[in-house]
Amino acid sequence: MVVNMATRHKGLGAASGSKGPPVAVYQGTVESESNLTAYTFSSQTIGGSATPHHVAVLIYSAQGFSASSATVTVDGESCTQLAFRGTGTTSANVGIYITNAATTATSGDVVVTWNSGRANCAIGVYSIEELSSTTPLDTATGTGTTLLSTLVTEDDGLILIACQDAGGSFSSSCQINGSDGRDGNTNLGGGRGTIGSSIDVPALTAPTTDCASTLAGATGSSAHAHVSLY
Repeated sequence: MVVNMATRHKGLGAASGSKGPPVAVYQGTVESESNLTAYTFSSQTIGGSATPHHVAVLIYSAQGFSASSATVTVDGESCTQLAFRGTGTTSANVGIYITNAATTATSGDVVVTWNSGRANCAIGVYSIEELSSTTPLDTATGTGTTLLSTLVTEDDGLILIACQDAGGSFSSSCQINGSDGRDGNTNLGGGRGTIGSSIDVPALTAPTTDCASTLAGATGSSAHAHVSLY
């Protein structure tokens, strides 16, 4: 089971010369069941317009040797790892990455290179406009069925959530301030669960926001990552 989630708010924008509230738009999820170390997902949608935007990539793998890290590039631009959580050999691994620089490209190759061979890999892609900094305000990672976190946030900020279980099909949920929402649709590892739907959640407020990701009925190892940005 893999889950993508991001808040998505159309702010009015800030004064000229400064950034407004970040706006995240889900662009899609794709997966590969090939046994590789480096995965190239060609010609992915990474933005809806030529407006400058960063690209966030949520990465997942549920099988293969133990992975402790990965590198990601988007249309040739390197990414910074914001959060990563692995659970050991043949088990769940999730990470959240973001491009170091803004781009005006609307499509490009996404390349994920793990530090060891994998039996599958999936990505969820978001474009983010008006991002003030690629340095997260706060992060949380964990294992088990549920991760509860209280993240430092700014008014109208952005939260990204990724979670995955290495077992079979079961229900999943992500919550920000008690509101449910999920993005994406993948069947990672050939029968390891699917997710779908998209929902906006209430605007974030400072100083903190409660988050939860749950994989109900999970039978394998589970990994979670939560990131707050502005």
